[in-house]
Amino acid sequence: MRIRTKLFALVGALSFVTVITSAVGISTVRTYDAAVHDVKAASIRALYSERLNRLVTAVVMDARGVYAAKDTGAAKQFSQGILARLTDIDTLLEQWQPLVPEADKPLFDAVRSTSESFKAFRTETARLGVEVSPQSANEQGNNEANRANRKAFQESIDALTQHGSEAVEAVDRSMQSLYDDSFILLVSLAVGGLAAALLIYGGVLERHPALRVVLYHGGGAFPSLVGRLDMGYRVYPECQAAIPRPPSTYVNQFAFDIIAFRQDMLRYMINTYGAEHLVVGSDYPLPAGLAHPVAEIKALGLDSETENAVLGGNASRLLRLAS
Repeated sequence: MRIRTKLFALVGALSFVTVITSAVGISTVRTYDAAVHDVKAASIRALYSERLNRLVTAVVMDARGVYAAKDTGAAKQFSQGILARLTDIDTLLEQWQPLVPEADKPLFDAVRSTSESFKAFRTETARLGVEVSPQSANEQGNNEANRANRKAFQESIDALTQHGSEAVEAVDRSMQSLYDDSFILLVSLAVGGLAAALLIYGGVLERHPALRVVLYHGGGAFPSLVGRLDMGYRVYPECQAAIPRPPSTYVNQFAFDIIAFRQDMLRYMINTYGAEHLVVGSDYPLPAGLAHPVAEIKALGLDSETENAVLGGNASRLLRLAS
């Protein structure tokens, strides 16, 4: 009966942890899916930017062909190339526009504006090359004014491209951070919550009432599982056979570090379990920890006595360093 009781309690504890872990997993998948969508959209915009640069280069090369042609007949193929590539630029920008995020719209509008000026200059180059002479096209297009026009267009493209590249890098960093944080969170939830449940239902805390246990990462799933553990104790005789009192009565033997990553969670723990159960943690030197744990506590706006207890008094008491 004793082994059966322990096994039942273990299964119950695992079930509670599984529910919480599954919820976190679903949330992570949704966030990851949104990040993948952002990466895909950013990649398409980067591809469009590269295509636009190639089309601009093609227009410039055809313009040079017009300049070098011996007569209007020889310039015709290059003039047609200019007009075709300018049409391709218009089509590309039309396809690109719906994919432009709100933050990029001013940069994209600048590209559209400079593209119109670029188009006007190069369309005239193409016309002069076939209707007047290549020499006239050369005088119109091969000068500082036209080069300044092309430069303005190129700079607007470069600015949009640079911003797009930064967006891709930001999404990539965000996805890596999501993976790191979610992995640590899931492990913490599973291990922290399960360990606490096993200590309770395994009778360890009952047999060792002086034992104090610090649960890392805000106690993992345990602070949210206490009510469920009590429910299992009320409903199942096997749980009642494992320990003589409800699981929540053992909470005083636990302490939690402050690595919860949410101010409202810390306030919940203080309001529910008492500030005397919190100790400072940082996870240093791991990158997923708290950069400024003291500031994290000070931001809660606790009274000075409570704040000092969390910042050091509670740990001193647990380690029996207090006088």
